[in-house]
Amino acid sequence: MAKYDVVITGSGLSGLVCGSILAKNGLKVCILEKNSLIGGCLQSFKRKGVVFDTGVHYIGSLDKGQILEKCFKYLGLMDALNFTRMNSDSYDIISFGSSGKEFHHAIGYDKFQENLIAEFPNEKNAIKKYCETLQRVNDSFSMNTSNTIPDSSCFTTSTIAFLKSITDNEKLQSVLAGSNLLYAGVSDRTPMYIHALVNHSYIESAYKIVNGSGQIADFLADIIKNNSGKILLNHEVTRYVHDDSGLITGALTSSGDFVEGDRFISCIHPSLTVGMIDNKYIRKPYAERLANLENTISVFGLYAVMKENSFPYKESNYYHYRDDNVWTIESYDEAVWPENFFLSLASPTDDGKWARGVNVLCYMKYEEVEKWNDTSVGKRGDDYKAFKEKKAQALIKLIEEKFPGFSEMIDSYYTSTPLTYRDYTATVRGSMYGIFHDSKDFMRSHLSVKTKIPNLFLAGQNVSLHGVLGVTINSIVACGSILGLDSLMQKIGIK
Repeated sequence: MAKYDVVITGSGLSGLVCGSILAKNGLKVCILEKNSLIGGCLQSFKRKGVVFDTGVHYIGSLDKGQILEKCFKYLGLMDALNFTRMNSDSYDIISFGSSGKEFHHAIGYDKFQENLIAEFPNEKNAIKKYCETLQRVNDSFSMNTSNTIPDSSCFTTSTIAFLKSITDNEKLQSVLAGSNLLYAGVSDRTPMYIHALVNHSYIESAYKIVNGSGQIADFLADIIKNNSGKILLNHEVTRYVHDDSGLITGALTSSGDFVEGDRFISCIHPSLTVGMIDNKYIRKPYAERLANLENTISVFGLYAVMKENSFPYKESNYYHYRDDNVWTIESYDEAVWPENFFLSLASPTDDGKWARGVNVLCYMKYEEVEKWNDTSVGKRGDDYKAFKEKKAQALIKLIEEKFPGFSEMIDSYYTSTPLTYRDYTATVRGSMYGIFHDSKDFMRSHLSVKTKIPNLFLAGQNVSLHGVLGVTINSIVACGSILGLDSLMQKIGIK
């Protein structure tokens, strides 16, 4: 097999972005993917003509001149795909079963503040301070202002501590944190910078990808192949091979192939990566730290094909809670599951008035499906099917609370569990966003794109920040470690 300039493990968003950037800059690239499909969390599937996304339901910072728009423009995605801007007055709707009250998050800081001040007129100063803080945190992380260093307190201050510092109003705190499923938030442990960067991105702008996020994977794969790169499916990396100095010379795969390269980027979970490295070339404390990192919670998914002209379409997402508590990871109780859900609508029918597909996600612990740990997709048994059906009915019952008559509008539905997520995206225990970053012990979970091995780099949702924006940025940083970061940023237009 030929020798490559860069060998990449994993074909999720990070692997494909890294591969595309490096291939566009003349490097010979090979991506090794353990599954038979590329894309990871980008994967979409179709049922009865309706496209469902599995991981990417909406993305932020995509208005002209914003950072993700610049990155996607450089990659060619802005011209290749159809992005639709979400409702400017309410891209996210936060609601509570106890009152039925809705609170609308708007695009643009002026409108965002206006909406919330109308609901909380006595909290004008708190809302203004919240918005100013989010913008300040984002500016300190911006690749445009690399000379600005983030305040260390944003890593060690929890999200709830930040929210309490600006307001005593618990309802406002809940509304501001109502979309915490975007980062699997734990109130007193999730660092405020994660809340700030994620929410800032969507307040800047919020978009959906018409006909599914799987198109991103297909387009980036074409870039790689058109620039003489390769993507090898069903090639799980089992271990890296080193020379006497410790540098990696190649990757051995489950298919028995040895893929030789000069540099390597691992876009899979760090605990899996460290298990592929010869322990002679990595310090034991570092290896143990990576191997024992805590992971974010997983999810249960419901994908419903709706009867025609039954469920109104709106360019908004819904975050609904059974009561006023939005930090449901901490109060997770299987007996009363689910306590909340995130609902996103797939592309509408031709007239734009009615939704044909409804995606619903809610937290689920891996422990609930651990008894089927050693099974594979389609071969988990009748008891697993019964488990999924029981959970689906419980979730539909809560959805009915928000949308009366929902069950009667369903034509058919499909479900996924943490096992599904584990097997299709290769995340440890089906984790939503990889490793958990903890404000109480931030440095333990903080990872750099550079490793202790000079020609091995990390990228993906486990490095700094998850999500489409976070993964794209850390992929650029990883590629910049090879190509030169300043030069690459200038090409992209973010410096």
